[in-house]
Amino acid sequence: MIAKLKRLLQEAPIEMNRVLRGWYPDFVTSSRASALGRQVPVFMFHSDPKEVVAEQLAYLADNGYRSLRLSEFMAFLSGELDLKTPSVVLSWDDGDRSWFCDVYPLLKRFGFSGTGFVVTSRIVEKASSGEGSGWLSWEEVRQMDAEGVMDIHSHAHLHNRVFVTDRLVDFFRPEMDINPLHLDLPWVSQDGRLRMIDSPGAPLFDTASALSDLPMFLDNEQVRTVCIDWTTQNSRSMPAGDIGRRLRYVYREASSRFGKGRFESLAEQRQRIACDLAESRKTLADRLGKRSDFLCLPYGEGGRTVVETAMQQQWQGMFWVCRPDRRTNRPGDSPWFIPRLKNDYIFRLPGRGRKSLPEIWSAKWRRRMARNHIY
Repeated sequence: MIAKLKRLLQEAPIEMNRVLRGWYPDFVTSSRASALGRQVPVFMFHSDPKEVVAEQLAYLADNGYRSLRLSEFMAFLSGELDLKTPSVVLSWDDGDRSWFCDVYPLLKRFGFSGTGFVVTSRIVEKASSGEGSGWLSWEEVRQMDAEGVMDIHSHAHLHNRVFVTDRLVDFFRPEMDINPLHLDLPWVSQDGRLRMIDSPGAPLFDTASALSDLPMFLDNEQVRTVCIDWTTQNSRSMPAGDIGRRLRYVYREASSRFGKGRFESLAEQRQRIACDLAESRKTLADRLGKRSDFLCLPYGEGGRTVVETAMQQQWQGMFWVCRPDRRTNRPGDSPWFIPRLKNDYIFRLPGRGRKSLPEIWSAKWRRRMARNHIY
C-alpha cells in the first residue's frame, strides 16, 4: 500500500503538469469540444480492468468513432487517406494475458480493431490457466493477429531499464517489485549478458529506459556479488533498518577494492540498441510469419540513437507517450514521433456522456490504489 501511494504521489503532479503546460490536444483540456477535425488521437492501454475497457469502448461506439489499423493510420498521416468519420487508434502495450481473456472479446463485440505492442522476450510458450496477471502465449498472440482483431507489433525485445549514473540510491529488496509483469526492475550485465536484478542486496543506481540516449552504467559485478553475499548471510540476524546502513559501508569497501564500474561506449550503446530492435523484429517474423515495421518505445522514452537505428533497420514508424513538441496526429506529421494519450482520456473526446478531467483523474487514482496498474 505504501509503495502504491508513493507512486501515485509521483505520477499525479506529472499528469497535471502535462495538462497545464499544454502537452495534450485541445479536446482533452477544453471545456467545450464539438468535433475532432482532421486529427487522429492514439490511445494507449495496458492491463486495465475489463469493466473500464468495456465502458471506454462503449463510449466510442455510442458516439460514432471508428478505430483505425496502423496501415490506415499511416495512410492518414501521409495524406493518402481522407477520413470521413471521427477516428482513433487503440493500442495496447506489453502483452498481458488480459488482452486475450478480456480485450479480444470486447474488441469483437464492439466491432473495433486494436494494435498490440508486445515485449517479444516475455511472451510464453504455453497459455496460463491461472488467475491474475501474466504474459500472453504465442498461440494467443497468433490467433488475435490472424483474425485482424489485434494487429501485433514490437514493444522492443527486452523492455528493460538500465543504470544510467554511478550514484548509489538503494539496494534491491523483493518488496520493490510491485509491477505485476516485473517491468520496472533494472537489468544489469552479468557474465557478458543482460539479466534482470532479483537478488536482495544488489546495489541500485538511477535508471532510464535501455532505449534512451543515456549510456548504460555497467556496475562492477564483483562489488554486486559482495553486497548480495553479505545480505544473504546477515539479513535474518539483523534488524531491517540496520541492513541498508551496513550495506552502504560494505559497498564503499568493495568499490574501493574492485572499482565502481564503467559507462558503456557510444559504439556499445548503439550495438545494444540495434540488437534489441533486430531481435524483436526477428522474433515476430519467426512466430507470426510477418514483418513488423512499427516500434512502440518502452516507458515512452527514446532519443536520437534509437530513432536513427530504427531508420537504418528500415522500420516505418515509432510510438511514444505525450510529447511537448507534438500534441496530436494530423496529415503531414512525421511517423517517427507519434504521441499517445492514456486511455482515460477517451472520455474527453467530443460526444454524449463526456466526462470532466476531475472525474477522470479521481476514478483513475482510485483504481491505482485498488490494484497494481502499470501506468
